[in-house]
Amino acid sequence: KAGRPKHFHVTYVDPATGRILVSVDPDDGHTHEVVTDPVTGQFSLAPGLDGHAHMEMEEIKPKPPKKEKEDDAAVVARGYALWKTAWELEAESIKKGRESEEFYSGDQWPGTTKKDLEDQGRAALTINMTEKYIDDLVGYQRQQRSDITYFPVEGSDQELADLYNIVSKVILSQCEYDREESEVFEDQAIPGRGNFNLTVDTTRDFRGEIKVERWPWDHVVYGPHEKLDGSDADYVVKDQFMSLSRLKRRYPSKAKDIERSWQTIVEGGRSHTTYADDQYGRSENAVPVTPIPASMINGDVSVVDIALKEMRVFELQEKMYEDVSVISDPVSDYHLNAFGWKKADLTAVQTIPGLFVTEAKLQQIRIVHWVGDVLLSDENPADVPEPDFYIIPVYAKKKKGRFWGRV
Repeated sequence: KAGRPKHFHVTYVDPATGRILVSVDPDDGHTHEVVTDPVTGQFSLAPGLDGHAHMEMEEIKPKPPKKEKEDDAAVVARGYALWKTAWELEAESIKKGRESEEFYSGDQWPGTTKKDLEDQGRAALTINMTEKYIDDLVGYQRQQRSDITYFPVEGSDQELADLYNIVSKVILSQCEYDREESEVFEDQAIPGRGNFNLTVDTTRDFRGEIKVERWPWDHVVYGPHEKLDGSDADYVVKDQFMSLSRLKRRYPSKAKDIERSWQTIVEGGRSHTTYADDQYGRSENAVPVTPIPASMINGDVSVVDIALKEMRVFELQEKMYEDVSVISDPVSDYHLNAFGWKKADLTAVQTIPGLFVTEAKLQQIRIVHWVGDVLLSDENPADVPEPDFYIIPVYAKKKKGRFWGRV
């Protein structure tokens, strides 16, 4: 109507009752009756008392604020900084864990002492009782293993619980979970920590198959945490060595950058000597990264292995938090994440009787992959299916940031 300022109304359809509610105009307090077509079931707003009408209706489309793109080098540097911090926190436990593995394997003599005995023609005998007791413990775990079972909370949940039991059994059977679980238990018993890694494998099915697998205990570090499942940590960094050729095939668009990073690290690294008995030891032939500032990385941890021509690939999983508005209907127990909604739309919603708008923190997970000084991927947290870590620790004993096992 001429003279009336342009305005809009928000309509809300109660999901429980189907009742349709209309917001109130903040300027003069007017609203509209709802007219429902008995044939099509579609609804529209009746004209106002002054005759003005709203002919067009459209769904509210959230528009999240744009974020400035972070520089690739800054993302990699931040990843190294977080990894270094977590590594320093767990370095002593990892060192003792590796000693525990050597003790379990029968390698119980200090290197210098063993060499002195061999020089004297004396045998460095080892009576390994540790291996037997650990094997007994792992064997007991294998015999006492039980399936994961879902139970209904209410009687109406029984069919859903039965479905979960069937689906979980199929998934766990496909990824040979019983074997993976025992390997994680062995890590838990010897060095003191095992890790379950959840991933989606597209090797056999492009749609993806859920996998639960063991992740090497000393190829993952967690941010500071007290809870045994690591749920209170802010980030976790895991890594794995990957051949240079495989890296290039996996990330073809980054192949030139990966080769350049490899050459820079190797040519800029310290001089090295490769020994015949050390081809796979990643000790003398392992070169610390040089192009990355020393403050960003541990000098005693290699990022490349020259003999095997491999590079260490990192994955950072970090919790991110967004301030979001939540629209709630307590009667229908309906809650809507209104992230990206305009302030005017939220103001209109609050005029609808029974609806409330509250502020909350939305947890998301940012996943970043890099190798050397090359950023391989930086996933949008909104595209990550679950807002939680995809790797979970299992401890034998943990106290004040330290962990240890049975050895």
